[in-house]
Amino acid sequence: MLSLGIDAGTKSFKTCLMREEKMVLRSHSPEKAYEYSIGVRKKYPDCPIVLPSGFGIPLKEACSLTDRDIFEMTLKKEDTNIVGLGKFLQKVRHLKKAYCIPSVKLLPTVPLHRKINRIDMGTSDKLCSIAFILKRFMETETPSRIDFMNCEVGWGFASLIVVRKGKIVDGVGGSNLLGPLCRGAIDAELAYLHAFSKKEIYDGGFLPVEETFHCGSKMFREELEKKIYGLREYYGIDRLVLTGRRKHAVKKIFPRARLLLSEHEGYEAAAGAAIIASGLCGGTHKKIVDLLAIKKASGSVTDFICGIEL
Repeated sequence: MLSLGIDAGTKSFKTCLMREEKMVLRSHSPEKAYEYSIGVRKKYPDCPIVLPSGFGIPLKEACSLTDRDIFEMTLKKEDTNIVGLGKFLQKVRHLKKAYCIPSVKLLPTVPLHRKINRIDMGTSDKLCSIAFILKRFMETETPSRIDFMNCEVGWGFASLIVVRKGKIVDGVGGSNLLGPLCRGAIDAELAYLHAFSKKEIYDGGFLPVEETFHCGSKMFREELEKKIYGLREYYGIDRLVLTGRRKHAVKKIFPRARLLLSEHEGYEAAAGAAIIASGLCGGTHKKIVDLLAIKKASGSVTDFICGIEL
């Protein structure tokens, strides 16, 4: 089965057109990604597509998207037509067999107590990266034996996702972990003193810190080591898999970590999206979709916030 996966990265949109084991990987601007997707659909009318879905919604076709759905995927109060993902999602609302997918928080395999007062446990592209990793491991292992942690470091964000027995059970999303551009979790007192804009949340990462205070690299390495070693100890997981544009740099910190798509920078999420697209339509990778419980996802990323209505 032919399938198309799209990942909306910080620097560019990436696509993976997949047939069996063959992948055609490309990088685009948001506008060109839309044109490419429409071109693929015109040439292959039955090709299923998994769309970039940001903070995620329960599984839904693009042709059924509401304005509220697009808000929940972008979490932007301003007009979603302005730039990037919101504009892309507005343009694809006529497509059938093109799916928006959940993020980590919406999965039933993540216990409720880990979701309380949290929004970003890993965006939908992180779910796609896990699908790609699972495909590789399931070639030689049964799901019940697949335990690993995924560390993804892209152009602007970093994330950590924990998988036990082939199922996602926990995650630290990009807005909660120091990344190349994103400042990570914000001190509550600092949040009180300063009303952060989206732009300011996504700034202040280790690259700006390096430029301003000359200790960004040390800060990033230390925070990443604390988070990874803490999660490893808690969950009893030794296997670390690296994905994203900056995975080779992270491997210098964790030399025993694995790279499963080492020849390409940051295409794991796009490849995983194509895998999910195939599985959603009963293709080769249906088992991965079932294992990740994508069709059973429910709720909203704004659920389970104590004492606050969003």
